Amino acid sequence: MYAIHYIGGAMNVRKMPKAQAIEYAKQINDNPTGTFPESVKLAQSAEARDVMQNRLFAKDIYAHHSDVYGMSMAELVNAVNEYCC
Repeated sequence: MYAIHYIGGAMNVRKMPKAQAIEYAKQINDNPTGTFPESVKLAQSAEARDVMQNRLFAKDIYAHHSDVYGMSMAELVNAVNEYCC
């Protein structure tokens, strides 16, 4: 399961076991802290892939969409965490 953590305008994605992801999301969503709004969305692989690809497209990180479509899930997570936070 993927935990997509939104912090203000940034995004951080983590892959974790389902039980741990649910607890992580509950902790963040129920107890917002800091000066930026925070939330965590849980997603399975296909939905997480769509979210990450759309984020990279919106940020215009890669010149060609085909570069993003060919990435593995690990590569997408790394790209989103590097460029979108």
